[in-house]
Amino acid sequence: MISILYQNNVTGDAFDVTTLCAGAKWSTKRSGSPASLELTMIADDAVVWTHGGIVALKDDDTGIFYGYVVKIGQDETDQVTITAYDQTWYLKKNKETYVFTGKRADEILTQIAADFGLKCGELENTSYAIPSMIEDGQTLFDIVLKALDHTLINTGKMFVLWDDFGSLRITDVEKSKLDLFVGDSSMATGYTYETDIDSETYNKIKLVRDNKETGKRDVYIFQDSNNITFWGTLQDYESVVSLIVFGNYPHDVLPVGRAHVAGVDGRVELDVVYHIVEHLHLRHIVHKVREVERTQSLRGLVFDHADCTARVDYEYAWLHFACF
Repeated sequence: MISILYQNNVTGDAFDVTTLCAGAKWSTKRSGSPASLELTMIADDAVVWTHGGIVALKDDDTGIFYGYVVKIGQDETDQVTITAYDQTWYLKKNKETYVFTGKRADEILTQIAADFGLKCGELENTSYAIPSMIEDGQTLFDIVLKALDHTLINTGKMFVLWDDFGSLRITDVEKSKLDLFVGDSSMATGYTYETDIDSETYNKIKLVRDNKETGKRDVYIFQDSNNITFWGTLQDYESVVSLIVFGNYPHDVLPVGRAHVAGVDGRVELDVVYHIVEHLHLRHIVHKVREVERTQSLRGLVFDHADCTARVDYEYAWLHFACF
């Protein structure tokens, strides 16, 4: 039987509020967002809702959701609306600067959790020691997810970060498969399918750079003229410090990347974030780190395409590579 439990974090009082619940919505995403539990509750003078209070959703003895109250609302009908997020919300909410050398993704999460007082459960050994990661003022969530991206790129193994009823976990997706099938004769009762050209979709990229030598502004434009004919112009605009353009690629398969340049012990770290266009969407695909000697000029630096290829097969992309 489903039950909803609540503990006031100020007084320590605990309640079974299952019978007060008029509606509940539990939401999760595979990556990038904390799980949430939205409750519509009947107001009760004995139950005082507080920010940071603990909410648990259980099915008999099986824990489903364990989180913390973040939003509290009430209207004239004496209904209280509660939104709670699991522990990964703290990873999303907090920012910090970290320098890691030779650390695995699970070790990075262990250190961050210790620094911020978060609880870890079983963390899979991700095997790959990341040579260097410098994160300046980034969310803890992004730092850990980036470490998992590095692991995916260099080992081909995908791990997922999630909250297991109050404990942060890193799990190998290969070990998380269930013997369930969704189809016409099993569980599925319907589906919806949607495409759009509204979210992070561009067919024209305009890069501008202030040229200190000429005193003028250099403009670089990359576009898909054929696509513009069908959709109209959808332009993204970026200001960059320097530009590196790759050559000798097929016109229909070109890597797209942005690089953050930071000095590391006499070296330059290029943290490359690839973007790729597949039919309608511009998507963040992978992170790739390369190092070159500081004395080597960044302008015209050529990266081997095979070495920088994302471990995802997509059909269409166009090129820009900017050092911010």
